Amino acid sequence: MNRIALISVLLCSVLQPCVAHQKAENAPCAEHIINPSLTDALNDALGVYHELRYLVLADTLKTDAVQHATEMIRPHCIRLAQLPPDTRQNVIMLADAVLWQGQWMEAVYAGECGIDFEAPELDEGFETLVLLSNEIQCILVGTDTPPELRQAVLQLLELLGGETALQRPAQLLQQRWAKDYKTALEFFKAFCAAASRENEQASIDALRELHHSLQYFKTSGNWEMLRLNTLAEYFRLTLIYIGLYEHPFGSPILPAERCTPRRMHALAPFFESLPGLQKLLQTSLEYLHK
Repeated sequence: MNRIALISVLLCSVLQPCVAHQKAENAPCAEHIINPSLTDALNDALGVYHELRYLVLADTLKTDAVQHATEMIRPHCIRLAQLPPDTRQNVIMLADAVLWQGQWMEAVYAGECGIDFEAPELDEGFETLVLLSNEIQCILVGTDTPPELRQAVLQLLELLGGETALQRPAQLLQQRWAKDYKTALEFFKAFCAAASRENEQASIDALRELHHSLQYFKTSGNWEMLRLNTLAEYFRLTLIYIGLYEHPFGSPILPAERCTPRRMHALAPFFESLPGLQKLLQTSLEYLHK
């Protein structure tokens, strides 16, 4: 399994609902609180994606694999179906955004650190689902398709919304969210550099300069804040795979001896708005041995 594949699996397993103050989904953007229910929904969408991704990675679709994927995604699909249509659409778009933007971020930052980035097995997100849709279409129209495989595929499609679902990935690819992903990477790098400075005052001053970036992201609302918070986890896992001697930050990025009251006070606004940043600063190569 290559780095991006393992990062995707780890991301799906470690993303947890935010424990910050709960707010209604339609709360004013000024609250800047990531709604835990949206995080849960995003986890469901990513759970569906990763199971379908395994099908694409297989040489050929087999009946037992399709049946297994169907049962694995069933609880996720049931919960997603209960969402209002607009919310469900946004969750699907957000899942695609963090998948391909996370892949892009790893490749770009690895290159900046002088690491040759291996070509990914798949282009993450809707491109992967387009490949699966094409393969399923071939199975359904094929005259030599085993009946049990055809039936398994139809059951999978029924769970995903019927045969019309085969056209959705290509359609949604044309509407892909592609806002501020480069800005997000620059923000993460600057944030880690600022927080990890040895001199306390220099760290506080650098964090103060980043407040305008944080305010900029806040103005984009709940969905963009959730995207940024999720990408923070991708960046954290990227740093783990790049390693201590390749990226310019320490391990952990913010060691205990630098967690002074003044520095933590300067960090508080960032943690309150984007809880993933706190976990990012705790990144350590020791994670690999746990």
